[in-house]
Amino acid sequence: MGFPTFNLENWVVNPSRNTITGNNLTHQVEPRLMHVLVCLAHADGEVVSRDILLETVWNEVIVQEEALTYAISQLRRMLGDSARSPKLIETIRKTGYRLKIPVELISPDPKLSKGSPVNIKTAPSAPKNSRRFSTILSLLLVLIATMVFFQWKNAQTPNVQDQTKHQPLHQAIPLTSMPGYEITPAVSPDGSKVVFSWRKIGETTYNLHLKQRDSETVIRLTDSPGSEFYPTWSPDGTNIAFFTKKEGQWQIGIVPSLGGPVRLVSEPHLYFTGLDWAPNGQEIVFGFTDDMEKPYRLARLNMDSLEVSFITDPHILVRGDKTPRFSPDGTKIAFVRGDRSSFKDLFLIDAKGSEPKRLTEGFVNIGGLDWSTDGSTLVFAAAPDDIYNLWSLELKEPFVPRMINIQGGPKNNPSLASKTDILVFQEQSYDSNIGSVCLEEGPDGEKNFGEVIQIAPSTRIDFCARFSPSGKQILFISERSGTRELWISNSDGEQVRQLTNLGAARLRHPRWSPDGSQIVFNAAHKQFMQIFVADVASGVTRMITDQPSHHRFGTWSNDGKWIYYSIESGPAWQFWALSLFGNEKHKITTKGCLPIHESASGQLYYYKMDKKGIWSFQMPDGTETCVGSPQQIPDQDRVLLVDDGIYFVDQKPNHLELAFLDFQTDEVATLGILPATYGDHLTVSPDKSCFLFDLDDYIGSDLMMLEQWR
Repeated sequence: MGFPTFNLENWVVNPSRNTITGNNLTHQVEPRLMHVLVCLAHADGEVVSRDILLETVWNEVIVQEEALTYAISQLRRMLGDSARSPKLIETIRKTGYRLKIPVELISPDPKLSKGSPVNIKTAPSAPKNSRRFSTILSLLLVLIATMVFFQWKNAQTPNVQDQTKHQPLHQAIPLTSMPGYEITPAVSPDGSKVVFSWRKIGETTYNLHLKQRDSETVIRLTDSPGSEFYPTWSPDGTNIAFFTKKEGQWQIGIVPSLGGPVRLVSEPHLYFTGLDWAPNGQEIVFGFTDDMEKPYRLARLNMDSLEVSFITDPHILVRGDKTPRFSPDGTKIAFVRGDRSSFKDLFLIDAKGSEPKRLTEGFVNIGGLDWSTDGSTLVFAAAPDDIYNLWSLELKEPFVPRMINIQGGPKNNPSLASKTDILVFQEQSYDSNIGSVCLEEGPDGEKNFGEVIQIAPSTRIDFCARFSPSGKQILFISERSGTRELWISNSDGEQVRQLTNLGAARLRHPRWSPDGSQIVFNAAHKQFMQIFVADVASGVTRMITDQPSHHRFGTWSNDGKWIYYSIESGPAWQFWALSLFGNEKHKITTKGCLPIHESASGQLYYYKMDKKGIWSFQMPDGTETCVGSPQQIPDQDRVLLVDDGIYFVDQKPNHLELAFLDFQTDEVATLGILPATYGDHLTVSPDKSCFLFDLDDYIGSDLMMLEQWR
């Protein structure tokens, strides 16, 4: 049971709901602020030292004392109190804080009339030692409540167990070590060979290659102008099926495992993802869609008639079904289903069709799966916190995935031989840094790109940088602390400091407030995308949405009083506006799926689920228009919208250009050529002279082999 509701002068404080109500106002209080106030209330007018408050409320989180100072300041603001002339919270210099007035407990005893106050003060006859013991006990109760607050980290993956401490550390051996990118491996049924897609350094397409386990010789199986992915072996090991791209469409091809001509066996489709050959050799199952606004579906291809029939028909609210795998006896199919915010989990269905059964909960992403030889266990690559590892899942309830403890970097696309326990997987190498380039004026008066430099580089992943409104600081996401957190540096990359310490999964879309004092961002919480806000000065962070649905943060209002976001509701996304200070919110529209910018004139720009391009409407009348060519404007991570136009990355045959679409002239101007290692997340300085973006300094992958993974 939490601490009961109590009165503090004219305010009613409800710790269980994290609210302070009074003077016709209701403040929604961040849990740590409430814990501070409850600590002071328990102390019964005595001083609570800063050290005790920091240790009790922030527990094992390392913060500066400024976090406590900020918390007291926020409480005073909500309670209408003053630091200079305090009526409620008094600062004891060089010591701590105390409440100047006694609190009155609103008793939960049904024998008392509703709202009857009971003074929380210790009775005058109580011994002083008993009073101190009561205070210490109360602080311990608050500590327990604080620990409950941190359970949100573990709640993201409620049926996941990381048992690496109790498992032997497996040492996989390299199967390939060629320069370039070796991906989507498939082990032959007897485990003697592996077929995979390989893109060599300097090439732009992936082709299928085959390698014997005990030989360094690599045989090229395909040589088309397009790319081939997701190879899978026929049960007898004589043929290999795969996806191949032809004239912008994907088809299923088959090639003999010893090499030979490719035979196309399916109609072309817009997008494919994952395929598998049935153990009886009579059909191939695959995932596909012909419309990216509709979910992927699983389908089967009859190898005799080449007819296609559907297996799943996912709801419009999910991204769809991908990466199917037959069980060894061919009676079931395991696959990956993604929801509308791309959270993915494993599902199981009868091969003849049935209602899919969910096997996992709370994974941020899943990158491939396969069955053990006896059909009792699934091995899959998954990321509960943005970093891929291999996991095993025994198919008996309760379904509890367990991490396979394998040394090395991020792991993906596992493949198991059907007749032996040999496991092959893809191990990735990846380093991303923040790149910066500024426009420089040449002798002819035209501005061109200067030298690209790295900002605050590290050996860990750094990405998604944003200039502060003043242009003097940079915000970015980094893994340099071991988990993805928000970091801040000066614009030159100096004075780097960690802002958050959440250990949060799927940290996304951080944005400065217009005054530079707050940062709003997305993070995963209890299997849903929620919105958080962090104070720049103190690092104090709170979650501001908590309904069991996805909330996608979009942008700030121009005046900094509101944030615009979208919430998943029924068959559509709804736009909402939320006040961070008054906890007021209202619905704006159901026309789009993600707001991205509010102009000075009050136009709100956004993306739609059912139509490409960038759209806008004038509030409040809602007149909707499309801005920019849908064919010209790329995906949102390579687009930056400002009041007078759109910066975007223009894909050319041999390079990438940064371009600007001017709203007034409707003309596109090229600003410069981007480096070959350009990644995503474009942003511009307030004076529009410098740009920040991701630099993918090295992305590569090798194939690794493990002979015994259990």
